[in-house]
This record gives sequence, structure tokens and C-alpha cells, in this order.
Amino acid sequence: MNKFLYDLVKLAKSLNVKVSAQLDKLARNYEKRSSGNVSNVKINEVNDNGRYKTFHILNTELGDHFDALKSIYFTLTNDNRFIKFGKHKVIIVFAHYEGKTFTYHCNVLINDKTTFENYYEQVKDSIRSNGDDGYPIDVIPEFTVKVWNMDKYANRKIKLTKKASPAKAEGLRHTPTKTVGMRGAGGVGGGRSFSTTSSILDRDLNRNRNYIIPIKKQNIKLDSIIPFAASDIETINYNGYQMPILITYFNDKIGINWEFLIDKKLLSLPDGMKLAQKKLWDEYFYNVISSKIGIVFMHNLGSFDGYFIYKALSIYAYENKHKVSTIIDQHNKFISITLKTKDGSTIIFKDSFRIFPVSLNQLCNIFHVEGKVSKYNIKFNTLDVLNNNYLLKKFRKI
Repeated sequence: MNKFLYDLVKLAKSLNVKVSAQLDKLARNYEKRSSGNVSNVKINEVNDNGRYKTFHILNTELGDHFDALKSIYFTLTNDNRFIKFGKHKVIIVFAHYEGKTFTYHCNVLINDKTTFENYYEQVKDSIRSNGDDGYPIDVIPEFTVKVWNMDKYANRKIKLTKKASPAKAEGLRHTPTKTVGMRGAGGVGGGRSFSTTSSILDRDLNRNRNYIIPIKKQNIKLDSIIPFAASDIETINYNGYQMPILITYFNDKIGINWEFLIDKKLLSLPDGMKLAQKKLWDEYFYNVISSKIGIVFMHNLGSFDGYFIYKALSIYAYENKHKVSTIIDQHNKFISITLKTKDGSTIIFKDSFRIFPVSLNQLCNIFHVEGKVSKYNIKFNTLDVLNNNYLLKKFRKI
């Protein structure tokens, strides 16, 4: 009798586990089906090299960043090729935009129980939604998703290089999170292959791991640092063209915080904008040269700001017998613009975006400093900003 009761209890426990697992599976499937986003993207091609699969995905409905990522996640987690490719997976997403490929978000560990909400919470802060020019990209038309099967032994020696926020994947054992150091000789788009963040899978993955030893902190002599300044250009729409009306120049070490504002009185004259532009740039370059600071960083010199600097500096150099030279990359973007004055001094304009490839707001958040004070106003892009003192004050703080 006792054995019968024991067997009965054991059977009940077994049935309870199976029923619970089945209900959990049904709930997840319902969540995926009820999202309504599975058909918003289309898997165009799948490649498999054994250790990882590559999914090429089209954003057929041109959804925004959140909708596209949600559609990608639910489409993949409903695809048998993805489902059967191991229980634990590391995925990384690449974006294709205007002929360029870049890392869209860091790599992240998920398993077959990870919800979209947990996945998105892990990657949302690393999503790149700005182009090379620093301006927002509203829609990414095409993505590539690389998926590593972390159940495979060959993938278990992926190196971990630094700490990051832990992934909130259900059913995983969590330890302080590391980044997965997966770097190739070119990756999908060439250059730096992967931005890296991942969680540790389980105890087995922690065995035989080779750590990269951090570089020891070095004492830097402040008098050996080459002084540099930061500069920015604000523009408005004028007859269909963007025209600079405010240029800032800053170096806190020697107390420089200059603003050069266009002379609005000249705008009422014939060829007023042309005259006002020349005066604005002449004042700016004269003071930059006078400051005797050899390096000036501009965020997005490679594209938008660089066009204005190069054109205006070329005219200024010609009129004052200076010389201008440039270094341009294979994409015809400025790496640097150099001014050599007739008295022998050199000023080099460089692109800070090449060092910190994030928006200015993101850069401020990284270094915990105040970013833009004023929210963007559509009137900032018109001449109205010069005729309204309240708007102009706000404009100077963007």
C-alpha cells in the first residue's frame, strides 16, 4: 500500500511538471502570435557555417526601431531554423543603411524562454539609431542577425573581456556579466566587427576561460597633453539651404567660451546672407588663429560641419595668404582639415565622431556631463530665431 501511494505521488509530480512546462510553452506561443508583428519583417536569406547562422531580414513594413526589432525577435523565435539551433544562443544585429553596414546593437545571450521585453531591456541602450553624420535614422530597411549556438562546445571558449549589465533571460544562471570578445578581420561591413555584451550561460561556460588582462593605469603628465578646443556649428534653413548662423568655440582650461552669431542687420541688404556669412566666418577664423590652440574638434566634421568649414576656410585662407589641406577617407568624408598660416602656425580641425561614434547627447551621458539644455523647436530652423530674443536664448543652449 505504501509503495502504491509513493508511486502515485511520484506520478502526480511528474504530470505536474509536464503540464506546467506545456502551459508555459503555450503561453509563450500565444505571446508571439498575439503580438501581430511577426509578418512586419521578412527573412530573405539564411546562411549556416555550423557554429553560427546568419539571417538576412527585410523591414518590409518600414517599421521604426522598436517595431522593427520586435518584429525581428518574434519572427526569429517562430522560425524552426532558429528554434532548433540550440537552447542557448548569442545574437547580434547589424543594420544596412544607404550602402553601409554597422553594428545595430551589442551581442546578447538569450534562451528559449527569453521574452522580448527581457531581450529589449538588455539591448536598448546599445541600439545605434544615428548615421555617420550624427543625425537620427528613422527607419532601417534591412538587417543581418548573426546567431551563435552556445550549446556547441566550439563556441564555449568565446573570450569575455569586460563587465556589462546582466541579461534578463529567464531560466539562466546569472553571474556578473562580461562581454563576449568576438572580433573578426572585417565582419559584415569591414573594420570593427562586433560591439560586445553578453551574459554567462552556466558553470560549464566558466571553465577554462582565458581572461584578457586590463592595461594598467598610467600616470600622464598634464603638461605633456596637447591643448585642444571644441567647436560646433548651428544652422537654419534659408531658401532651401542650411546656413550657419551660430558658431561656438570652447576650451575651459584657458577660459575660452566664445559664441559667434551672424549679424542679422546685414541680412536686410542685397546679398545680405552672403555678406553676413563672410563676416561670421572671418571673425571665427581670426579668433581661432589668435587663440593659438593647435587642434579643434568638431563632432561630425566628416560630413555636415566639414563642408561648411572647408568652404569657408578655403576662402579665408586664399584672402589672407594661408594654406589649407585635407585628409579624406575612402567614403569622401573629412578625416582632418589643416590650416597653415603665413606666419608658420598650424591648426588642425578633427572629427570627434571618429573617436566617439555616438550622438552628442549620448556622449554627454557617457561622461556624465550636461548635454543639450533646450529641447529642439522647429522654429530654431528658421530666421524667426534671430528676431525673437526668447527663442534665440533657447537656441544658444541646444
